[in-house]
Amino acid sequence: VYVVGKGEKTVNFHDIKKFFKKFNIKVTWKRLEEARKIRNNVEHYCIHSNDLVKKVIWEIFPIIRDFLREYLGYEPIEILGEMTWKTLLEVEEIYNKEKNECINAWDKVDLDDLLKEIFLQELTCPKCFSSLIKPIGQIDDILTASFFCVSCGSQFQINEEDIEEILQNFYSFEIYNSIKDGCVPHLRICSECGRNAVLLIDKEYWRCIICGQEFNQECSRCGSLFYSEEWIPECSDCMNYFLEKD
Repeated sequence: VYVVGKGEKTVNFHDIKKFFKKFNIKVTWKRLEEARKIRNNVEHYCIHSNDLVKKVIWEIFPIIRDFLREYLGYEPIEILGEMTWKTLLEVEEIYNKEKNECINAWDKVDLDDLLKEIFLQELTCPKCFSSLIKPIGQIDDILTASFFCVSCGSQFQINEEDIEEILQNFYSFEIYNSIKDGCVPHLRICSECGRNAVLLIDKEYWRCIICGQEFNQECSRCGSLFYSEEWIPECSDCMNYFLEKD
């Protein structure tokens, strides 16, 4: 089977997803989405940083390696050359070591697992844009917590706008799909503080990461928890069930 180009337009990220799905090519889309986001920052916002380049390599190196071996039947060194292959291996090894130190630091913090994952992936240094960030001490409140950048040694804090941006970046891929496919996103707007910062924590309750307001609504039909700014007896799935039944 051959894919033949048509017209002058280049294939974009979502076209690649469509083609990969058609040819049953499996990749970690979350990693590719992160690499794409960094590339956009470099290209459109002129954010140049060696650490950003290292992170892109760290994100996509396993995908390139597995793609060449599994789907094209080549050893990566055959396609990339010895010098490039060794450089990629060195960057991945160094970045992995630094990243694991950051992961261990976040593991020691008494914070919800979801929030650890979000900040570990999306929190970047305002000075050098590195994502190799460690929390300083315990975190009682994200807005008063301090963070340390492994790359440049800076210490910094974040504000409400930063938290909103971090959450939107983490859920950007999901937000796009929710608009396109009508799915229900995991990030909601808080009716108390007005910030786009309400998350489903540990699949147990909805909470605003900024003001701490909780939104716990149990469906009267199926018993599942769902987000509701106003009291509604049933979740959206059950509401749709009743509407379709009628």
